[in-house]
Amino acid sequence: MKFQVANTENGSVIIVRFLDHGISQFVDIPETIEGKPVVAIGSWVFKNHSELEFVYIPQGVVSIGEAAFWGCEKLISIDIPPSVTSIGNNAFRGCKRLPRIELPSSVTSIGKGAFEDCKRLSKIELPSFITSIEESTFVNCHSLCRIDIPPLVTSIGNDAFSSCRSLTSIDIPSSVTSIGDGAFSSCYSLLRVNIPSSVTMGQHVFIHCLALEKKEKQEKAEQEKQKREVEYAQREIEEEKKREKKLKFWQKFSPILGVIIGGIIFALLTMVDPHGSSNFSMLIIAGFSLAVGIFFMHIVDTKIVSLPGDDGCLILSFWIFIGWTIGAFIVIALVVLLSYVPFEISIAIGVILGAAIGYLLKPK
Repeated sequence: MKFQVANTENGSVIIVRFLDHGISQFVDIPETIEGKPVVAIGSWVFKNHSELEFVYIPQGVVSIGEAAFWGCEKLISIDIPPSVTSIGNNAFRGCKRLPRIELPSSVTSIGKGAFEDCKRLSKIELPSFITSIEESTFVNCHSLCRIDIPPLVTSIGNDAFSSCRSLTSIDIPSSVTSIGDGAFSSCYSLLRVNIPSSVTMGQHVFIHCLALEKKEKQEKAEQEKQKREVEYAQREIEEEKKREKKLKFWQKFSPILGVIIGGIIFALLTMVDPHGSSNFSMLIIAGFSLAVGIFFMHIVDTKIVSLPGDDGCLILSFWIFIGWTIGAFIVIALVVLLSYVPFEISIAIGVILGAAIGYLLKPK
């Protein structure tokens, strides 16, 4: 007999020891031993039996004990019957070659570290009736790329999925109320996490999740960029409003103000020569200046060129220039053509007409 058993009070047996160490690659656990049904695999029974590759567990077994298959490094297949309801702590820990395992829906509890260091475990479907995922259950399951949390689970223990390097996404159901410390730490490939807002989180739950951290940094950088762009656009809008307000003010008042200032300046300068001894030459210069001023006014008005720098100051300067040329032209024309008109009257007429003509000629 390969097994040592212990009797139970109800006439069944529990396997407590495997006696074929180092020989068998395949273990077929019988349904009965000495005529008594086998109902459990005890703790440590197959621990470190590294020769085992295939294990069959018969119908009728209801529990797999603590560390029952710990260190069975070559184990690649195990059949678990639908009679099993519990899997003990560290039951399959260190089964490094086990690629997949099918847990029957009858299982209602899975112990701590049950599948720790199952490095090739890529697929496992958790039974729908379990209510918690204990600490370290799937630590170092490097090949596990997907896990569906059953809808009755209320807690996920410390380090439950730590170092599941291939895990890319996780959806936490609304039934979960707590996630322990480091539950998903060092899940390097984790990119998407969906967690209800009501969940109480432990410390460092997602620490060293490099892909997630990188994604969060990128999203944060993108958000900051968008925020800066919005702020810049808002500032531009505000500045544009200020410029438009300022421009409207100068457009409204600078024609009159500029023409009057220009006319007065010219009038004051002509007082140096009240008799107009060089009025003819000044008339030619004034006429040329007027032509240049009107042309400049035209290209600004038709937007052939735009005013650079401080628009308000340039508009005022422009109208002072126009006022100068218009005032000069009118004053000198009156002096030359109407020499009998008193000089002071001609200055006044020049300023008034210059202002009026300048205002009529202003850009619309």
